[in-house]
Amino acid sequence: MDFSPLATFILGFGLAAMMTFVIGRVAKARKWVAQQDFRRPNHTPIPLLGGVGVAIGFVAAATQGFTETSALSALIFLIPAFAVGVLDDFKELDARWKLIGQGLSVAMWVHMTPTDALILSQLGWPGAIATAVSAVWMLGIMNAVNMIDGSDGVAAGFGIVAAFAMAVLWSVGAQDLWLVAFSGALAGFLVWNFPPAQIYLGDSGSQLIGLFLASQALTLQLPEPRWTYLLIPLFIFAHPQVDAILSIHRRIKAGSQPWKGDHDHIHHKLKKLGLSVTRTWILIMAISIYAATAAWFIALEGATPTSAYIAVATTLALMVPLASVYLLESVIVQKFSLFSKGFMHTYIPLVEEIHLTSSPTRIVSYDLFPYYQELQMRGILEVQNFVRSFRAHLERVHVGNSQYLLHGSYTVLVIETTPERGSWKSETEVIDQFFALLDRERVRKNVGASAWGLKFYSAETREQMLKILNRFDLQNRVASPSEVKRAS
Repeated sequence: MDFSPLATFILGFGLAAMMTFVIGRVAKARKWVAQQDFRRPNHTPIPLLGGVGVAIGFVAAATQGFTETSALSALIFLIPAFAVGVLDDFKELDARWKLIGQGLSVAMWVHMTPTDALILSQLGWPGAIATAVSAVWMLGIMNAVNMIDGSDGVAAGFGIVAAFAMAVLWSVGAQDLWLVAFSGALAGFLVWNFPPAQIYLGDSGSQLIGLFLASQALTLQLPEPRWTYLLIPLFIFAHPQVDAILSIHRRIKAGSQPWKGDHDHIHHKLKKLGLSVTRTWILIMAISIYAATAAWFIALEGATPTSAYIAVATTLALMVPLASVYLLESVIVQKFSLFSKGFMHTYIPLVEEIHLTSSPTRIVSYDLFPYYQELQMRGILEVQNFVRSFRAHLERVHVGNSQYLLHGSYTVLVIETTPERGSWKSETEVIDQFFALLDRERVRKNVGASAWGLKFYSAETREQMLKILNRFDLQNRVASPSEVKRAS
């Protein structure tokens, strides 16, 4: 007996809600929790593995209670990426293992999907090019959805909007029932993931959302081969796509690796502007629904000039809140930059000129900007208290004739010469002490051998140290040898 769309949604919703609750209890008891919880670093760790509850609810509803073997076979391509995601939820994996899992799933999907079913093939693109572009876009969407899963309910909420929008647009055969089942399962999970979240999606859930929804969007059956239909998936996935593009640009511009995570996504920016987690969710959902509605109107209008007008008007309308967020954030950043400089000069004995000697020298660079991104959301007093504690850390760790120099607004350079007695503290000791400072101030930190923003540079001669200082463009702030002798 075939399930109706309503029955499919209810089954997905009920089973996902129930399984997510059970998995959350088991995960908390077994301590399968987020090791780095950047959303609420000062609270009880939140369980991961919410994606497992979504998967069970979705597959059960999509296969009508696991009775449709053909549907089970058609969804088998989800397994590799989902399995790697589950492993990552237990123990964080290197990025290359995630990419291998994603690549296997995409390869299986490409093998199982007829080339002429792809949107790009329907638009007349050569089969090989259509397949390659579709595969790359699918990989991109998987990672983009993972990027937006940094605030309670955002990735799940987006998935519900996207799945429901495509179900309305498809509205034929098994494909739309799968989308209904998926939206039901995500809605059941959202019961426990809505702010404040009691369980997180984890990589298993974000990989599943990105992979499944991308696979459905790429096989939209077009009524006629017109380029305007290509705008439908682009608008439905507007939020994760824009966030990913901005993130990659930001990281490359900063000299970082494109896949290295940060805390400057759209949801982070909204929180910096003072929005609560719930209001952040509401605003992002409103934007996602608006973009999906535009996709629906484009589908209704078909290959008419009106579709192009809708696309242009929607794009401009979406740019307004995005530009406003960036503008307001820049104002806040400038304000905090001034406060940061003021606090640094007040509490840390900074020098204007660097006095180098012929003795071996070490520079320890503390880039505090990653931590200011969190502190600025707490308020000016928290920034002030942190700078005070940081000054105590410097005095405790860097003994002897250390010089402190402010580079920009957030980076403190400590220039150490070899002490008369003993030696410098080892890099490991400095890192451990800095981690201890972050723990005392309840500031989130990375897990690894070193800390964000902390770097060491050593030189045996004055000339070697000058080359290092050139990297910071500080060669003009080095005192001449005659001034060094006079000062001594």
